[in-house]
Amino acid sequence: MSRPLVVCVGDPVRGDDGVGHAVAGAVREAAPEVRVVELAGDAGGLLDCWSGENVVVVVDALRSDDPPGTLRVLDVSAADPVPAGPATSSHGLGVAEAVALGRVLGRLPGRLVLVGVVGSCFDVGAGLTPAVGGAVPSAVEAVLAAARAG
Repeated sequence: MSRPLVVCVGDPVRGDDGVGHAVAGAVREAAPEVRVVELAGDAGGLLDCWSGENVVVVVDALRSDDPPGTLRVLDVSAADPVPAGPATSSHGLGVAEAVALGRVLGRLPGRLVLVGVVGSCFDVGAGLTPAVGGAVPSAVEAVLAAARAG
């Protein structure tokens, strides 16, 4: 059985969009048995990264009307809908589009869990806002739980 794969998406120099990279570092430290990859988040790169994998957890910042720092965990393999419209990735064509395309092409992993953290500031040069930075430990726990549940 292959080790779970955690794909952390975002841009660490665009404010809360860097939450994936913050989670990546914490997951690497807490769970060396888990493979961690950091990506910009384009749909094609995600499809290539997760194709053929058994268990994949994707971490990304979300845009939503929910309060910043809100955590969302969606088990895509259990048919949880991926948010569309304003509650999507901070990327133009990103995680939601990759999931939809992966379904059509038969290129989803055996189990795919999305861990999203609602952000509020995506300005170039900004760091994580306090609310999103404070959500990192909970996001790491959610990632590890999903990865280990296989």
